[in-house]
Parts: sequence; structure tokens; C-alpha cells
Amino acid sequence: MVRTLVVSLIFSFSCLPAAVAAPPVQLDFPVLVLGETAPVRLQLAPHAGGLALYSIHMNTMDSGVVSGYQVTGVQCPSGFQFNLYRNGQGAVCYRAEDTPHAGGVMVVQVINVDAADGHTLWEEGLGFLDAHGPPQRTAWHLFGVRP
Repeated sequence: MVRTLVVSLIFSFSCLPAAVAAPPVQLDFPVLVLGETAPVRLQLAPHAGGLALYSIHMNTMDSGVVSGYQVTGVQCPSGFQFNLYRNGQGAVCYRAEDTPHAGGVMVVQVINVDAADGHTLWEEGLGFLDAHGPPQRTAWHLFGVRP
């Protein structure tokens, strides 16, 4: 009985990811005048290995609602690949290696193309996806200034 319990516990803990990953954490909150560009740093959480995708979105998927901001470039941590979505709709840093990674910083260049004056909170604008669970999302915050 005890042996069965111990084996079951060892097996269940061995199936858990070594680090619990999460959506990126926004480190910069720039104030962007219409037409201005600024970097936004996103802290990427450590991950146990396997497929890991960290993303930022400037529109609401499937609805066509846009924030007024666009992504013009992205820099990912060492060991990551990247993809820019068409029309500046967002970017993703991803990796598929089986080895764990310690996280890092993703730097996204954002431009104010037609954002509202003041604070924009974009629900589910930052995302994380891996094979260990459902997609995780959180908001990003930017501040626009219109002339």
C-alpha cells in the first residue's frame, strides 16, 4: 500500500512542469504622441522546456477591433524565434527546445498610429501558450497623446 502511494506520488510529480510559466509582464508604460514609436519591454517567465510562445496583440482577434497601436519590430531572448503579425497586429517570441529556459526580456517596438487620447488597457493583449495547459492572457497598458 505504502509502496503504491510512493510510486504514484513520484509519477505525478514527475509529470509536472519544472517551472510554472505565465504571460509576459509589461515593464515599460510609454506615453506615445500620435506617430511616435517607443520600445516596450516584456519580461518572459521561465519555462520547463518544449513549445513555449509569448505574444503581444494590438487588436482583438476575430473581431477586427483595433487599439490604435501597431508593432513595428521585435527582439527576442537568445534561443527564441520570432514572428511579426501582418499589418502590425502583434508579435510572438517562441521556442520548441526540450531544455528549460530561464526566461528573458522581449522588446517590442510600438507605434501610435491612431490611439485614443489617454490610457489604453488592452484586455488579453499579452499571451502565453505551451503544451502544459490552456492559453494564459493578461492586459497591456499604453498611453496615447493626440494633438
